[in-house]
Amino acid sequence: MAAKLVIASTPPDKGKITNQLREALENCDVILHDRLIDVGILEGVKAKKVFVGKQPYKKHPSQDSINDMIRMYLKRGLRVVRLKGGDAAFFSRATEEVAVAEELNVEVQWIAGVTAASLLCERLKTSLTVRGVSNGVIFITGHTRDNKIEEEYDWDAIVRLKMTLVIYMGIKNLPLISKLLMDRGMDPFTPVAVGMNLGFDDEKVEFFYLKDLKEKREDLKPPAIVVIGDVLRYSLDK
Repeated sequence: MAAKLVIASTPPDKGKITNQLREALENCDVILHDRLIDVGILEGVKAKKVFVGKQPYKKHPSQDSINDMIRMYLKRGLRVVRLKGGDAAFFSRATEEVAVAEELNVEVQWIAGVTAASLLCERLKTSLTVRGVSNGVIFITGHTRDNKIEEEYDWDAIVRLKMTLVIYMGIKNLPLISKLLMDRGMDPFTPVAVGMNLGFDDEKVEFFYLKDLKEKREDLKPPAIVVIGDVLRYSLDK
């Protein structure tokens, strides 16, 4: 079979793994996998498994080195699965990895996953949009390459739009984010939900008001997804 790159995502919930993903894992030569997956899904899979997970504030493979590995395996004519946790459509480097395959004129397949925001909605039994409450969703990361989130986003616009705000990788900067939002007029009593380790045995969901997050909280740990907005009042009322 010809070389092929599969960008695949998997939620940690085993029950959500699709037949399409199982087939991709069974028919590949190499799997480059991230940290936030259930490694149990790789048991019995014959392909070579290479861990390339990134962990916040710890040494990990650079994106350039991951791209080089993909390039090396594809040049050998192998079928490569780049396995990510959640959904590669959100805050992953998948586009750069696809570009590597396209440079080599290699076929690319994309298998969608389930992003953490959707998992949190499942736990809360609440959607991110509610007619008359929030007509849209804003997705951001809680840190950027230069770690200057004060300048990276238009915080006035975020508050003015009154949409549900979803923050990935935002625990470290949550006190700053809380301050930026309140300084621009967001109600300090806006509800906030934090989902930690969703899909794993030790998953946890905590509720706060925005004002409660002005100071660093030791009980909030990554990996976590943060949702801010009035749609959460439907969960608080249950």
